Amino acid sequence: MLKWSGGVTRLDKVRNEYIRGSFRVAPIVEKVRESRLRWYGHIQRRENNYVVKKVLKIPNSTRGEVIPEGKDDDDGLLEGIVKDVIDRISVFLVEAGYDPYRVDALGFQYKLPVTDLFAVNARAQNIALAGASNIVLHDIRYNPITFRLTFDVSLPRLSAAVGNCL
Repeated sequence: MLKWSGGVTRLDKVRNEYIRGSFRVAPIVEKVRESRLRWYGHIQRRENNYVVKKVLKIPNSTRGEVIPEGKDDDDGLLEGIVKDVIDRISVFLVEAGYDPYRVDALGFQYKLPVTDLFAVNARAQNIALAGASNIVLHDIRYNPITFRLTFDVSLPRLSAAVGNCL
């Protein structure tokens, strides 16, 4: 975009650094660093029990460093934090009345807006959903390079029942 704005073509063989310098545009690396520092400052202003702030407190290990036996590694700390969050979600679901969740009657209607070719009318009574608070953590991974936390959870004992359907 800058080459085009400056009237420079590839045949001119002008390096990108010179073009950025002539337009006084900061290097991309500095802009990425600036945005990461802005994000880091935002996280530092959050409360201490914020999950990302806890993750950032995990000590970084250098390449090739061996963790002695008996000491907690980063994955164990991360797993503890995520399990704590999942436990809090489970307790919230039970306390808020969503596990088990019951609905006496539910109705649904849909009709295509243009024609009467497709129309749905549905009603259900005595709907029950149970097991939403039985959350199981299978796997957790943290990539310090991309700052990405991934984990695999499931609801193994989720059950639903419907009394009458029309």
